[in-house]
Amino acid sequence: MLRAAENGHVQTARWLYETKGFEIDEEQRPTFIQHALRVGDLEFADLFLPTDGTKWVLLEYDNMRPSPALIEWILDLGYLTWDLHLAGSAIRDLADYGSLSLMQQIFTLHSPLQKDDDRLPEYWMEASLEGDISTLTLTFVTKEQ
Repeated sequence: MLRAAENGHVQTARWLYETKGFEIDEEQRPTFIQHALRVGDLEFADLFLPTDGTKWVLLEYDNMRPSPALIEWILDLGYLTWDLHLAGSAIRDLADYGSLSLMQQIFTLHSPLQKDDDRLPEYWMEASLEGDISTLTLTFVTKEQ
């Protein structure tokens, strides 16, 4: 099952897990989550998230190209509330898509922004390249408050 996931065959890994009763150990958990997220199978990733209230860090988030759906899933799990770096990365990635409403939700979690947040120029650059005036306005207004 692990080899299937590691080689990008998440559907095969999922089938083995769901129909054949394969189990994973704690060391394998992050691998399955990462590969499920990489192909956008949020339901499969959900199967491996801790259920005891502990937080699992999305170790390779910055190496992924997360979609707005993935970012919304991470937001719903509460990770963007306690991980400021992850929240900043999510805002950066949402600028690529122009997902203003989702960006606004994340900004409200960490509002007002820290005056010395060094990621703001990166957000502004992404928004400028996309011609996304709403994002530029949101980040400038939030910084000035």
